[in-house]
Amino acid sequence: MKLLQVADTHLDAGTRENVIHAMQQILDLAARERPDAIIHCGDIGMRRGGLPNDVSFDLREWFCNLAEVAPTLVISGNHDIVYSGGCGTVLGALSNSRQADRLILVESPSLSVLPFGRFACLPYPNRYMLQRSEPGLSAQEVNARAGEL
Repeated sequence: MKLLQVADTHLDAGTRENVIHAMQQILDLAARERPDAIIHCGDIGMRRGGLPNDVSFDLREWFCNLAEVAPTLVISGNHDIVYSGGCGTVLGALSNSRQADRLILVESPSLSVLPFGRFACLPYPNRYMLQRSEPGLSAQEVNARAGEL
């Protein structure tokens, strides 16, 4: 089995010019090497929150193109928003893509099944997950628990 592992692309408006070039090189490598799966291990964007439309479009296009080469797991990192439905967010840029059957978004611990194997995915345990699991925690308690994980 051949895997292509990518992490820490940190795309946003300020990094776009340099990162787009690197993303194209990764896509070229994937097309040349033909891995069985591509795994992005988080920190897709530079910061949580809103993305400019052009950056959101770039992310969607890049991941859809990767998914045309091989099934692609996208695991959220500490810079990525935890809920994919948010318009203008890193994972929101990828939800409902044209490659839905080959582009797998992982926002919480899960077992992802691909035709040739299973992958245990453990995204960064961020504050959003802690706040959702225990809504009564204060900001200080959330920060302390996140530091323990």
